[in-house]
Amino acid sequence: SVSQRAQALEVLAGIPQGFPVIRRFVSDVLAYAASALDATLQQLRDASKAAGSVELAAQRDDCTQILRLAFLCLSKLLADDSDLQAAILASMRAPAPGRVERTLARVYALSWEVVGCNGAALNARQVAAMVLVLLIEGSGLPRHDRAVALAVRALDIDVQNVKVGSVAYLPQIDDSRGRAQCMDDPVSMICIARAMVSLAAYETTLEPVAMEPSARLPSVCNNVHEAVFTHIASICGRSQLAPAVKIVVFEAMAVWLQETAKLLARCLQTIDSRDADTRAFNDMAFALGERVLILQRERIMGYLWSYWDDPIDAVQAKVRGIFEAFLDIGSCMNRAIVADPAVAECALNSSRDTPSQPSQHTAASTHDRNAFLRDVLDLVLTMDWSRKVKYSLLAALCPRIDVLELLREPPGVLASCLATMAQVTMASRAALLLTAVLSQAADDIGKARMGGSGDQGEAAALELETEHIALWTPPVVEALCRDDDTSRRMLAQHLLPALFECLPRIVGGILKALPAYRRPESDATTQSLDACRQHALIVVLKVARAQDIITIDRVVAMDTQL
Repeated sequence: SVSQRAQALEVLAGIPQGFPVIRRFVSDVLAYAASALDATLQQLRDASKAAGSVELAAQRDDCTQILRLAFLCLSKLLADDSDLQAAILASMRAPAPGRVERTLARVYALSWEVVGCNGAALNARQVAAMVLVLLIEGSGLPRHDRAVALAVRALDIDVQNVKVGSVAYLPQIDDSRGRAQCMDDPVSMICIARAMVSLAAYETTLEPVAMEPSARLPSVCNNVHEAVFTHIASICGRSQLAPAVKIVVFEAMAVWLQETAKLLARCLQTIDSRDADTRAFNDMAFALGERVLILQRERIMGYLWSYWDDPIDAVQAKVRGIFEAFLDIGSCMNRAIVADPAVAECALNSSRDTPSQPSQHTAASTHDRNAFLRDVLDLVLTMDWSRKVKYSLLAALCPRIDVLELLREPPGVLASCLATMAQVTMASRAALLLTAVLSQAADDIGKARMGGSGDQGEAAALELETEHIALWTPPVVEALCRDDDTSRRMLAQHLLPALFECLPRIVGGILKALPAYRRPESDATTQSLDACRQHALIVVLKVARAQDIITIDRVVAMDTQL
């Protein structure tokens, strides 16, 4: 079958000894792929086929495999040469420029057809979009012309007073039927945006381009990378997306933020460079990072509020990736400003150059950039404790913040979480946050122990552990002595095992604090305090004994003392 032939060629091209053979005949391979793709598309457009028929599934598989083969060949050629046409001609024994131009032009046009074809598999449409981006990136045009081509051809954005560059296989006026279908289809556009984020070089996508605001680009952007974000964000906010499309949309947003974080991390490595071009590129990247943090913060946090607990597990994973990448961007910007304070002024000026945004964002950008995580933490803490997403977001923040400071937050993160533990439906969420805090505390204590030599390290670790025990003991004792058997059961099931594992010495502190505990006079209870303390003692001893933290002899001694 067509699929099997394409797969065999793909396997051959994927091995070191096989690609030189494919490279020698790459023009023929691409011509074969174009012919097979054309025939397959005609079948996919046939409305007489049932949606779930075996024949349609086979045609979709053929389409995907053909595009995978074309993508692999083009990507390997671009790894060695920035001009696809020149690379193909160089591999031919008898160069035929006209034939190569026609083949690449045909692949370009057919790729647009696949991206806009609702009958094709979503994976095939994504690969077709990747082929389109490779064909533009490998056009051999100057960098600015490639950036303009991506904006105009792929995103349908108007550019001020610039003639769109073209090569033989890219049409001067891109008005094909396939491309026209894509421009009005959100699925097609998200496939193209995802491909641009993954494949287009940073140097191309950050190249300044004078884009004109329009319905497709409502905000002011001066580079393709930021314009791609606008396109992805416009689709993320749409309701009633199909589950498969929804996953791809949020994956595209996560990938965009992750690539932006990688870009900033790369610029950090050359922040001290004296090369004018390098410094100019870094300035553009850091200005982009600041605009994301200041101008897009509310939009990104809105995705977290709305989709963190999405019914689709894959969407939840992508949204978590969005949050992690957003925090990575903030971390990179903080490091950049510490390394070079001039970055702050440059980024601030860039934010002021965006007139379409509310002025309060610009004012917010004047504060201490090292407070980025503090701002995000404050934003999460303002949420009501009844929101499940609050616990997950705070748990994700734990590895990046000082958990001791979090525990000292008024009105009391620990007290609020322990109160929530009494609710069966919320206990696991509260435990998720508290377990993350304990895990980070254990890591911090281990680092303190390793940070010093001998007794010095042990003393530092002991001091830090003592601080945590002092913060944990009172609220845990209070929660255990509540007139609520459900609360004690949830604590024993979800929290105490992790607490005793991370802070073993807290067991002794809790056992000593139980006899001295007194309830506030305002508490209305049905059980006596002594009965609640006895129940609490049994719970603590049972969990501690199961973890071999205390011995039978010590239990007997404690019973005598109490």
